[in-house]
Amino acid sequence: MRRLLPIACLLSAALAPAQTWVTIPAGFDELPGNAAVSMPGRWSWGTVQVAFHEDLLTDLQGQTITRLRLRRPSFHDEPAYGAVTRTFQISLGPFTPDPAFLSGQRTQNNDDNNPMPVVFGPQSVSIPATPAPSQTDVTGPWFIDVPLTQPFTVPVSGNLLLEWRTLDSSLAIDPLNFVDAVWMQNGEDKGLAVPVGQHGCGGTGTTPMRLTATGNPHPAFGSSSSFRLEGAKAQAPVHMVFGFDPLDMAVPVPFGTDIAVEPFATGCQLWTPLDFVIDAGSTGQQGTYNYSFDFPPTNSLQGMQIGVQALVVEAADPVEDSQIVASNGVVLWMDSIEVGDKVATQMWLQDDDWSSWSPFSGLTPVIQFGY
Repeated sequence: MRRLLPIACLLSAALAPAQTWVTIPAGFDELPGNAAVSMPGRWSWGTVQVAFHEDLLTDLQGQTITRLRLRRPSFHDEPAYGAVTRTFQISLGPFTPDPAFLSGQRTQNNDDNNPMPVVFGPQSVSIPATPAPSQTDVTGPWFIDVPLTQPFTVPVSGNLLLEWRTLDSSLAIDPLNFVDAVWMQNGEDKGLAVPVGQHGCGGTGTTPMRLTATGNPHPAFGSSSSFRLEGAKAQAPVHMVFGFDPLDMAVPVPFGTDIAVEPFATGCQLWTPLDFVIDAGSTGQQGTYNYSFDFPPTNSLQGMQIGVQALVVEAADPVEDSQIVASNGVVLWMDSIEVGDKVATQMWLQDDDWSSWSPFSGLTPVIQFGY
């Protein structure tokens, strides 16, 4: 009988259902956030509460949550993070008010005399060191991963409140260990422009090429979006590429995949379908280029994602043939990411009951719920 036990254990493990992850806000499992929050990774002593509207919970309603995880940001030039250890206590429960009415008083949201269920801790958690993002990284790793000691079943209706406390004995603020977040300021429902990839492939420019969205960070049909290319070869032809639904692209290669086809230089990735290729002009003496595009007005394409990338043609010389070098990409989520005021976040230092800040409507860490 003993000889059969390892086989039975292996079979049980093989037949165990895989963990299902639901990301809030939806769609940010593959895209980076546009902000970062200090809790729960940076502060050793404090509290963060996040109120979610039930509209954001449709994929979780009725499911029993067994795990939570948060990820680090992947901003351009974000450095490596060192390892830290924190003591966490996590609570989950229904939240009657609209998230826009999250209070700056902690105990008004989660009454100490009638508290929400504690689903983890207090317990020490090791947050591992994480490297700086590499050229092709779009999002950071899920570096805070907590298996709940008390699984929590999400109600089939109603809003949800998450309280995540860090309970070390004294306050220390790490210079890094931020948590990736999405922030639609003032809870306004708008679009969002986010970079994908850290920089472009090599070439003969001054630095690896980098494309960023400039001006209005909330792209919309009927308005203009602007971009800046840096690090390219001076006085070289530039082509701006636009494509629909870049995360789902398969031709000529999947999203963010090396395009190992001549005349592309080695180590170039493609971040958008080649739906529209615009002969945009040439870089300047410093290898920079600014470009603006006016999107036509329409209501039928709100919520669409559009990929943008710059391609630079490095002209032939007596030694080498012409080659194309590619920047990183930018994804434009047009008009609405369907967050708005459906979420709000508040933070408190140490054991304060009243926060030093007003609640942040439209702000949430990028969080995954596992069931």
